Amino acid sequence: MRRIALLLLIFPTLIAMGCRTGGGGDDDDDSAAGDDDDDDATDDDDAVPDTETDCSDGVDEDEDGLTDCADDDCADVAPCWWPDAVDHSGDFLFDGATIECEVASFPIDIDIDDCQTAYTSSLATETGACPVCDLTFAGDFSYSVDSCAELLDSASPTSGAFGFVFLSATEWEVYALDESTGEWASVGVAEDDGAGNKLITASEAIIDNPDECDWPKDQTLGNLTITLTWADAAR
Repeated sequence: MRRIALLLLIFPTLIAMGCRTGGGGDDDDDSAAGDDDDDDATDDDDAVPDTETDCSDGVDEDEDGLTDCADDDCADVAPCWWPDAVDHSGDFLFDGATIECEVASFPIDIDIDDCQTAYTSSLATETGACPVCDLTFAGDFSYSVDSCAELLDSASPTSGAFGFVFLSATEWEVYALDESTGEWASVGVAEDDGAGNKLITASEAIIDNPDECDWPKDQTLGNLTITLTWADAAR
């Protein structure tokens, strides 16, 4: 929210009342006093504001030596609060189910194994990537555990990029590149968890007909919960 100090300039008005005595000298004095009033008004008009009044004009309005986003007065004004770097993590947690199978014409139950894939990343700004975003950040992924690659039927990526539209300090709309269309698409709004982390969480049933199971129908193999987290690296 723009924080602008509204200055109320009060100009004193001197009104001489009653009868004056004396000659033209008094009139000259009155005229001089009037000149002083004009000078005072001019000085008040040029008064320096207490805070920065415009955070994007390149002018140091409050003359404290700090301009625009470098001034703490602009800390809550976009784009001054946008992050310079982002910490990111992803967690894919799969809870396997028990499915029915036929192996060599014999019915059998098979337990699908649980798995987890988790990574962290430090994302730096990437110029000109997501055209509809305020900023784009990219970086390499570092995995602490990665046992869901087979379940997801794809190799775990070694890096990634995300675009952001900063709706507010607590809500960031996240964009990712859709490889099928080559377009950047919104994947949802990451909301603050109260500790400065912006989260998107989704849960989905994984339905398939596994190759090792001689069974003529798809089944629910289990439930996959995905938690993606972003945070200002400077927080």
